[in-house]
Amino acid sequence: RGIEWLLRASAHYVPELPVVVAENGFGSVGELETTRGEVLDLDRIEYIRQHLRGVQRAMAAGARVSGYFAW
Repeated sequence: RGIEWLLRASAHYVPELPVVVAENGFGSVGELETTRGEVLDLDRIEYIRQHLRGVQRAMAAGARVSGYFAW
């Protein structure tokens, strides 16, 4: 909910300012790798999913988000 709050707050205090979310990411240690070399990165997927939902809610409430970059 932090990203949603921040975007809503910026829209409240500086409504004309478009915002770009840069370098939003999730570092973790010990991801599971399958025998085929695939990484089971479910925590990172859920983290990004929740943040994108927060960005969507903030935009629906009037935040001017013009970009989002994950790393």
